[in-house]
Amino acid sequence: MKRGTPDHPKTLMLAHELSIPKYAAVGLLESLWHWTAQYAPGGDVGRFADHFIGAAVGWERDASELVTALVKARWLDEHPEHRLVVHHWRDHADDGVHMKLARAGERFADGQPPKLTKLGKAERETAERALVASDPKHNPCSTDRAAQPVPHVTYALPSHALAKPSLSQAPPSPEAAGQARTAGEGGEEVQSGGVGGEDKPASAPNGNMAGVVNRVMRSVSPRDQPGRIGRVQAALDRVGIESKDLRIQIVNRRDLSADLVEAVCKRATSRGDDPGAYAATMLKTKTAAELRAFAEAAP
Repeated sequence: MKRGTPDHPKTLMLAHELSIPKYAAVGLLESLWHWTAQYAPGGDVGRFADHFIGAAVGWERDASELVTALVKARWLDEHPEHRLVVHHWRDHADDGVHMKLARAGERFADGQPPKLTKLGKAERETAERALVASDPKHNPCSTDRAAQPVPHVTYALPSHALAKPSLSQAPPSPEAAGQARTAGEGGEEVQSGGVGGEDKPASAPNGNMAGVVNRVMRSVSPRDQPGRIGRVQAALDRVGIESKDLRIQIVNRRDLSADLVEAVCKRATSRGDDPGAYAATMLKTKTAAELRAFAEAAP
């Protein structure tokens, strides 16, 4: 915690809003920052529901009351994309958080780059290149939707690419028609995904904007897919996984999509008398590839 924080007017305001002593408000903030560093190093704590945030700092009253007070005192900021972010998290985060983000080539949730001063020369140069590539000002294919709105795209073939019809041309044979590719929207070939996957374009012709957009969307981590957290939590509820720490650990796994978690939980219900414990062990210890194989295996 930075010097002066315990007596800062924002800390006193938080204590007043929650009707708690100043030392309790200081403890809440310190706990929040420690938890953020571990589970949301970018500062985007809004990926977790309010009751997760409350549990993380040991708050035993209504979690929405806590979050509302943190926002009112400006220790948390509302965000159009991340829901909630820690106010000026880049300034509060320790060197370990900055190094973790830098080595991953990631920015803070507010778009600010991490500090690189603690990295060696080689690591610093690698991190600088990755951070430039992730900057929407330099990367037109950035997935930052707030900074880079997706333009409306109209797909059309140039007129010179259309072959002129011939009256003498025979219709294609059934054999030739059967070899035609299954096309997706935008004229792209589609591959069907397995459990935990999704239908994806197999290829995109040069200049086809749809292919570029699909490749960018496939680069988004499964952890960041819209609606993922709610679906994962619902799947864990169905098999009775109640441990808050375990649920947070599963939600925070970057390699697990919502489809895969749902498939594993569904498969676990057919194994033994305690599907929750079985699913928890699998989701905690197995790789994504092992979990897909488990979910796809015959009962």
